[in-house]
Amino acid sequence: VTLALGTPAMAPNGVVNAAGFSRDGVIAPGGIASLFGLHLAPTTEAATALPLPLTLAGTQVLVYDTPAPLLFVSPHQINFQLPVEAPGPLAPVAVVSGGIRGPSAMVNLAPEAPGIFTTTGGEPGAVLNEDGTANSPQDPAADGSVIHIFTTGLGATEPPLATNQP
Repeated sequence: VTLALGTPAMAPNGVVNAAGFSRDGVIAPGGIASLFGLHLAPTTEAATALPLPLTLAGTQVLVYDTPAPLLFVSPHQINFQLPVEAPGPLAPVAVVSGGIRGPSAMVNLAPEAPGIFTTTGGEPGAVLNEDGTANSPQDPAADGSVIHIFTTGLGATEPPLATNQP
């Protein structure tokens, strides 16, 4: 397929679970996904408030032709929330940037597709100890304490939350 210059183009298998970038190609509705490709946005911009915007830097991600909430856009990567209401097992995803719509890609959906976010420093998981310090081999959680694990793709919540509801 030949695309006009500047047309957003997703990489093959370019939509992944944002936590760990799992290449199994399965994302859960309501989960955070990353999309990789070319000409995805003219500049880099991140969301600064909730609810998340549906357009950043003139860019949208459409799931079943409905704009998805955006966390981050750049020329080569977009992070977005897959709408909770997306029916499975496949969902068409497309990028619109500067008024130009790229071709759609089909994304595999599952009721759950868990992933644990990692830290910038490459630790195995983004986990905080009860006192708010980063969990690590040098600073492990105390026995019986509470830890906070940053995840996505865990499936339906109780009570149910709608797309883009903080």
